[in-house]
Order: sequence, then structure tokens, then C-alpha cells
Amino acid sequence: YFTKKKEEDPTFYYKFLVDDENKVKCLFWTDPRSIRYYQEYGVCVTFDTTYLTNKYHMPFAPFAGITGHDLTCIFDCALISDETIETFKWLFQAFLEAVGGKQPKSIMIDQDGVMRSLIAYIFTEANHRSCVFHIKYKAEIKCGRCMDKDNLREELSDITDNSLTKQEFETLWQQMINKHEIQHIKYFQGIYATRDR
Repeated sequence: YFTKKKEEDPTFYYKFLVDDENKVKCLFWTDPRSIRYYQEYGVCVTFDTTYLTNKYHMPFAPFAGITGHDLTCIFDCALISDETIETFKWLFQAFLEAVGGKQPKSIMIDQDGVMRSLIAYIFTEANHRSCVFHIKYKAEIKCGRCMDKDNLREELSDITDNSLTKQEFETLWQQMINKHEIQHIKYFQGIYATRDR
């Protein structure tokens, strides 16, 4: 890989990874303002690779957070050619290098198993959390028509978004499962098993 060091040009930092044919496989970049935002607001970071809107069909992978004024800010960005362990390892290490090694306290990702295995390995100080948006989105895809019956969609949103304590969540979750008779649905079993995330 090649890196443009911050000392050479303090206005921009980038790094890219090439394949065996010397073609760009991954591109990572950030700037001083974004790094400053991370230093101030990088306690909780979200990371998502679900965007495929560029002409190269490479997933866009932003690291984002929330400022003290409740505004979304981008800390770093990348275009990646695939979603393999090697690529995510390179990307997460590039992120830490760009921000001076400062680890987030919490990192939210989708439910991707490849990323999950690397979070504990690279972000050793961070708690891994699953993104509630992705949990609900995947429920729509994986559970199909059962989400339409008797306000299940609304109940799931209310429980995941508004439960204030573990006890409240546990009670409401069991009521929802029993009321809608969805104990047999594997997706609900899976997200309940990983509820601590």
C-alpha cells in the first residue's frame, strides 16, 4: 500500500491498497477537520458499507459520528473493492493510523460477521454494538409478511428505540414474542441472542 503522510501535506491524508496487477483495490482518506472532529467526538463511531452508488460499484465505507451539537460528522471514508477480512483489517488499521491510534469507546456496525470478528481484534478498547436501523431493516427482509401482522413492526420499533432499562426490554420483548407467536422465527431468535450488542 501507499500512504501520503500528514507531515507532507497537512490538508489531506490518504492511503490506498493495490492488487497484484497494481490496480487500486481500496482507497482511504480523511482531512484535518475530520480528524479534529474525531478527537473531540470520536467516543461512538458508526461504520457502514451498504452504499454501492458509485460507478465502480465499490462499497463506500464512512466512519461517522455525532458532534456536540447533534450533527452528523464524517471522520474518515473509504472505497473498498470487497468485504473480506483482509480488506477490513487494512481499513481499520488505516483508520487508527489516521487518527493517531485513538480508539473509540463504542463502534456500531451492521450485523456482518466478518467485521464483527475484527472489531475485538483491532478496536480492543471499543464495545461493539449492532445498528438498530439494520436490525429493523433486516427484519423486514428476513421475516417478510409476519412483520405486517397486528402492528409487529411498530412494536419492534418501540421496544428497540424506547426501552430505558434491560428489565423493560426483556419484559416487552417476551410479551411481543408471545403475542405474535413468533418464537419459531430464527431471525428473532438470533437478534435476541445478541441483544447485549
